[in-house]
Amino acid sequence: MGIGYCLSEWTVRPHRNRIERGNELVHLAPKAMAVLDCLAKASNSVVTRQEIFDTVWPGAAVSDEALTQRIAELRKAFGDSPLQSKIIETIPKIGFRLIPPVIPLSEEAVNNEGIPRTTSSRRMLKRLLFIVVGLLVVVLTFSYFWVVGPGSQDLSTGPENPVIAVLPFVNMSEDPGNEYFSDGISEELINLLANVPGLEVRSRTSSFSFKGENWKMADLAKELNSSLIVEGTVRKVDNRVRVTAQLIDPVTDKHLWSDSYDRKLSNIFSLQGEIAQSIVNSMQDEIGPYTVIAERPTENIEAYELFFQGRHLFYQRGAALDRAILLLQMAVEEDPGFAEAWAYLAAAASITCYYQTSISNEDAWLIAEQAAKMSLDLSPGSGLALASQAMLAFLYEKSLIKGFQLRSRRS
Repeated sequence: MGIGYCLSEWTVRPHRNRIERGNELVHLAPKAMAVLDCLAKASNSVVTRQEIFDTVWPGAAVSDEALTQRIAELRKAFGDSPLQSKIIETIPKIGFRLIPPVIPLSEEAVNNEGIPRTTSSRRMLKRLLFIVVGLLVVVLTFSYFWVVGPGSQDLSTGPENPVIAVLPFVNMSEDPGNEYFSDGISEELINLLANVPGLEVRSRTSSFSFKGENWKMADLAKELNSSLIVEGTVRKVDNRVRVTAQLIDPVTDKHLWSDSYDRKLSNIFSLQGEIAQSIVNSMQDEIGPYTVIAERPTENIEAYELFFQGRHLFYQRGAALDRAILLLQMAVEEDPGFAEAWAYLAAAASITCYYQTSISNEDAWLIAEQAAKMSLDLSPGSGLALASQAMLAFLYEKSLIKGFQLRSRRS
């Protein structure tokens, strides 16, 4: 857009594919800059997704994911938050718009561009302090997810308490790709049951390690050291889902409870709570009465499905992390208030250095750092987000100290 323009405290220079703020320079990918220019030309008016596609990718078949990725890159560059946007506002189901006024630059301003300088020592010191704090908690939080896994309960419960293992529900849909959904329902049941007093619940890591294997129920229970087994099937067709679940005594192979549910996809949260409540009711003699509360992590079903898909790929690790991060970014784009999606985005980005992915360590750091902060802003007690912050401190300590020393010498 012309020779450049100002957005809030930032100066945008399209001809150099970069934005500036004082001595801070941030370079943008050409397509990200093209998207920003497209929004800038509309000033503060809404630009539809299709209008952006026609301008930035004319005549090309491009998915929504490409645009979502470019918007995420711009937000990261500006330090903008989807939850409290100051630069780019998402108009759900329609498009985007720039919030601050677009002020064109004069020729003189373009000719007087500043010289880039290195990151200040103060910023690096701040990160080093973060490392010190992170390392103090890494021992406690590291095991939360990468060793024990979410959904597991404190093992301090007595030996007389029932021990339950929720096996991965079998995907009975015609589309094998819906496996993410059946796995997601199984994990949510683990999380709900883990909150029940007097009930010990085997973690997802343990229960899912037997996925796809043909075990006798008694042998499986022995391996999991559990006294009860939950298994089931899921069939998802369009906007409806059918779930069959049963609670089994593995010693006698007797069904203690069994039921089927046919619901609209929009009722998935209440369905998960209903299944968990039925399981708890069937064990009332052992654990007493308890009311299961199934909170809605988001009101946006599309965001929830994207979250299920992203989390499913996150557990696969490896090259699947690229796609997992993208889907989780799309989930928080759909609902910036989705704390759990932010937490898993932080977790996925914080471990990419262990695998061959297309995301650089620097980009992964920035994604994980922002996502963990967003998750903790929304849910201060998020163990997964705290574990991700500690993981960042642990993984990047040496590289950050080295970078700090180099920058200090240049200052």
